[in-house]
Amino acid sequence: MDEIYRGSEWRKWDLHFHTPSSYDYQDGSVTNQDIIDGLFANNISVVAITDPRCAKSPDFEQST
Repeated sequence: MDEIYRGSEWRKWDLHFHTPSSYDYQDGSVTNQDIIDGLFANNISVVAITDPRCAKSPDFEQST
């Protein structure tokens, strides 16, 4: 099968993104699924989660 060269492709990235797990996240009603749905709806291809001082992980809580 012949490949078609399409040249450069632009994709949307968000390289500074906070989640509800971040201590300073403002809207506690937002779920992770809401975030994922919004990213897909806006065609975001790559996300860098940058939650500062985040320690709400169940694994972390169990280990302390």
